[in-house]
Amino acid sequence: MIKNRDEFFGMLWEDYISFDEKERDKCFVYGYLKQKKDSRAEVIGRSRDAVIEYSGQKKRDKYILLKSAYLAMERYEVMTEEDYVGILKELIGNSVPKKYRELCRREAVAQAEEALERRFLIGCVSDFFYNLGYRTNRNIEHGQSVKLPSKHLKEDGYNDEFEMLYRFSVYSNDDMTDTTEKSVTFGSLDDEYIQKCSKLYDTLLKERNSMAFVPLYIDSETGAGVYIIGRDKFDEDTLCYEKTSRTDVCLVCIAYFYAVDAITKIKSSPTDDLSVTMMIRETFKSVKKAFDCFKASVSEKDFYENYPDENDERLPQNTDEQFQLYFISKKKAEDIRKKAIRQDMDKKERFAVQKLEEEERLRQRLIQSQKRAL
Repeated sequence: MIKNRDEFFGMLWEDYISFDEKERDKCFVYGYLKQKKDSRAEVIGRSRDAVIEYSGQKKRDKYILLKSAYLAMERYEVMTEEDYVGILKELIGNSVPKKYRELCRREAVAQAEEALERRFLIGCVSDFFYNLGYRTNRNIEHGQSVKLPSKHLKEDGYNDEFEMLYRFSVYSNDDMTDTTEKSVTFGSLDDEYIQKCSKLYDTLLKERNSMAFVPLYIDSETGAGVYIIGRDKFDEDTLCYEKTSRTDVCLVCIAYFYAVDAITKIKSSPTDDLSVTMMIRETFKSVKKAFDCFKASVSEKDFYENYPDENDERLPQNTDEQFQLYFISKKKAEDIRKKAIRQDMDKKERFAVQKLEEEERLRQRLIQSQKRAL
């Protein structure tokens, strides 16, 4: 168990310097910061105006700005490639690295994005430890730590130390906290973890454990997840049960939130059970296929679809855009986005028309003045 804050940060530092400089992106802090910053970039990147506004902030984060601009161009298509390249040049200057010049423009942009994301994030990790007072001696293999007094952390309020402690305990697979609860993030969904899940699934099949119920991964934003569920856990009237055969003692399932029992909304007490219904979207006989499908579905925001029904499709006033999908359906949110884009385009067109009319009026005045001069 970790006894104090300094001991915890010391363990983060030891994890960091255990990697060669070229492999520092494998350390815990890199993955942790990447997940946090990616989440914020995801929100900003949904709107061109939000990206432009963030680019003008004094305390902007280079990684978040670059990532949000790339998402706005590539995924949400609310920014043009020229917009993105403009922000890219603002961050790195007008000189394009020579190795990207011979590639086609789109390919060059994608490769430059990947390389710069890593560069900026490695810089964030270095700043994180620098502000804690840690230094390395570059003349010694992997670096030798030198601890100086800590400086004020400038990570924009992102580093919740309790969350870091919990996630590091999972990452290090050590019982440093007083809880046996385990979770996994997308950052740690590597081949090693998937192989462990596959081995567990194979073992449950061999043991013919038809009552198994094991969460392999739960997404913190949607509550959806990948589970191993035994055949006997399904009601005999359900489609999932009908699709299974006698040899399918358990399946790998993608499950997501469906509804809250209406009775609990009318009357509840501290001792009542909250009845939450989960929907099985799809079943698999392969852990890897389940994770591949789940990742794709999460990126498409598919698991929010039943939350708006629970919240009566009403968005509270002054709600951050990050929470919009809990209140507004994906389709309605897309309609709102398209409407905003149309309004922005209409505004630009009106401005262009007004400008042309003003130029015509000035031209007519000039013609009249020339006539009077003659």
